Amino acid sequence: MRPQEEIPQEDVIDIRVIFQKIARYWYYYVICLVVFGAAAYFVLQYTLPTYSVSSTVLLKEEGGSPSEAQNLLKEFNLSESETNLDNEIGILQSLTLIKETLESLDLGIAYFEKGLLRTVEKYQDFPIYVQLDTTAFQLRDVPIYVRPIDEQKYQVRIDEYGVTESCRFGEPCVSQYFNFTAAKSFDQVPPADQDYYFIINDLDKLANQYRNKLRVAAYSSGGSLITLEMLTTLPKRDAAFLNALYETYAAKNLRGKNHIATRTIDFINSQLAEVSDSLRGAEDQLRQFRSQENVMDLSFTAASSSERLAKLESDHADLEVKLRYYNYLLDYLNKNSEINSVVAPSSIGIADPLLNELISELKKLGNEAVALNYSRGGESYELNLKKLQIENTKKTLVENVTNIINSTKISIQDLNNRIAQTQGVVNKLPENEQNLVRIQRKFNLSDNLYNYLLQKRAEAGITKASNLPDHRIIDEASVSSAKLVYPNSTLFYLLTAVFSFVFPTLLILIKEFLNDKLTDEEQVEKMTSIPILGKIRGSKNQNLAVLRDPRSRVAEDFRTARANLQFFLPDVRRKVIGVTSTVGGEGKTFFAVNFASTVPLTKKRVVLVEADLRKPSMHQYIPDLAYDIGLSNYLIGQAAMAEVVQTTAVSNFDIIPSGPLPPNPSELLGSPQFAQLLEELKEAYDYIVIDTPPTEVVSDYTVLLKNVDITLYVTRVGYSKLKFLKNLQRSYQQDRYSNIALVVNDVKQKLLQHYEMGYYADTKYRKNGQPKRAKSTV
Repeated sequence: MRPQEEIPQEDVIDIRVIFQKIARYWYYYVICLVVFGAAAYFVLQYTLPTYSVSSTVLLKEEGGSPSEAQNLLKEFNLSESETNLDNEIGILQSLTLIKETLESLDLGIAYFEKGLLRTVEKYQDFPIYVQLDTTAFQLRDVPIYVRPIDEQKYQVRIDEYGVTESCRFGEPCVSQYFNFTAAKSFDQVPPADQDYYFIINDLDKLANQYRNKLRVAAYSSGGSLITLEMLTTLPKRDAAFLNALYETYAAKNLRGKNHIATRTIDFINSQLAEVSDSLRGAEDQLRQFRSQENVMDLSFTAASSSERLAKLESDHADLEVKLRYYNYLLDYLNKNSEINSVVAPSSIGIADPLLNELISELKKLGNEAVALNYSRGGESYELNLKKLQIENTKKTLVENVTNIINSTKISIQDLNNRIAQTQGVVNKLPENEQNLVRIQRKFNLSDNLYNYLLQKRAEAGITKASNLPDHRIIDEASVSSAKLVYPNSTLFYLLTAVFSFVFPTLLILIKEFLNDKLTDEEQVEKMTSIPILGKIRGSKNQNLAVLRDPRSRVAEDFRTARANLQFFLPDVRRKVIGVTSTVGGEGKTFFAVNFASTVPLTKKRVVLVEADLRKPSMHQYIPDLAYDIGLSNYLIGQAAMAEVVQTTAVSNFDIIPSGPLPPNPSELLGSPQFAQLLEELKEAYDYIVIDTPPTEVVSDYTVLLKNVDITLYVTRVGYSKLKFLKNLQRSYQQDRYSNIALVVNDVKQKLLQHYEMGYYADTKYRKNGQPKRAKSTV
């Protein structure tokens, strides 16, 4: 056996080889560049651009000196608790607020212009505008086509229902599917081949769509600025929506604040109604008493007792008002689930920190629950937890109010006892003074209470009048500030360039990875240690390439192979050469014919023996011979050597065809007659080239090995499988071939061309074989 020779590993990555393989498929890159470039152009031309529109809102300004109105709000506890950013974001994304905004913008109808390749939605730029009859049935979410006929009439069409109507502008257009009045907005009638249609939207579905598109996020951590953003194909429409959404949000906030102030004023008015009646009665009674009794002033004792009694009764009246408020608050808590509309304690002069804190906490929890209900929609764990917190806080508040009511009643009872004691002192006064003290006391009490309530009502009215939204818009959404998001032409063309390189590269690498065939002659050198006799370029003409064009580079390849043969058989004068391959189609016959045709150029005699007795193909290359008699006739004794040897048009080049196909080719090739034929041919020829059957298909060549001096094993680039080379290398290492050399057929010309640049740089050849000197560039 031959010693194991080190063969380069197949998995070693050779960058140069990879680049050569990639360069071989350069047209892949051109095709991909054209295809991807056309696709990018098509997308850019016919895809609706998507823009990003946004606005910035300041939820609540912090810091700065509070205004008088803000101080009043704080005093009355009418200002909202500290803004919760997450809650406000939830409210802005609520379906209720979005739907209210859509209604204010009249976006219930969407208008479209249908083009050849795309349909474009229009906003404030449509030839027809529709006013719906809200009392009639309207078919929703279905395209209703309109086509102006002239300046007075238009046609309505619903393809899904097979409806076609003709209507007049400015008049109701009525059917069982719709009821609307259309107004024209064109000076000239649009072209007849242009299709327009509109869709009556379901506002609930549309609100859901806008909710999914709307993105509300904090502008920065720790601040109260938020950004409202939408991706849209109609930046003008959705910029208007974002601005209207803020207006609706701010108006809702202001309505909530005004509602609290209104409730406070209503409560004070109800108290004023009762006090004003008492005040009018006391005033009339005092005037009548002074007129009748002619008593204008009180004595010192009567005056001091009257003042003390008035003070006690004023305190008593104040506690009565507060008791009414506590009863009102307790009744409100027991009957209402909402706390936002309750009258604040400070509005009637109650300064109870714990009570105010509990009410504020309850209002805060209520606002958070509303925000969660908006943002989450329906039941959720967070919402249920918030409701539980509200119930617990409300129970605590109810207990606190109940305790305050009880303590207030005790205070009122104490005041009643003190009033009774003071009244005893007054009772000892003369009758006129007693009556005057009683009337004066009643008047002073009603007057003080009435003035106090008037003051509180005025303050509440000022607060309501000075109310402003807690929020303000910083940057309005506008078309000019809209940013193009998709398609980005620069990015598209950049991706086109990248994909035009990456895709074909991956395709080539995958193709090469999955390819189990020989791709180039360098693979032969990597996979086997068998010496290479020659490399033959591919030839389009399956004939005598050497004789047809002896100056061609293919012919030069065969002459090089013939010259290299001298190094393999330096001491053999009469050379017997066996030409074989693994399977048919690798070019062994092509090589044998053309190799043999180079021998006469050296003034040597050569005979080509067609020993493929199973599937001969010599007639494809040299058709003008008699193939009805040949080698098989000689081997079975039907013809002599002189009868089977045929001369060709080339001097010193003879051929022995295969002859009729025998039933036992292996036995004939291994017979003594074949060995005797070779001995006879050696007497007459310098080279004996034997074209043999493929080794993988049959075993015919095995019986010939003992008769040949060298085996020329033909492989073909792009055809021979890699496993053929592995098997051949294994056979070579097992000494199955005494002398063997490889021939690499169909080598790509570009891979060999750069080696010959220097040789062919100065001389070019005409087809007739005469050299032509290249023009000098010096």
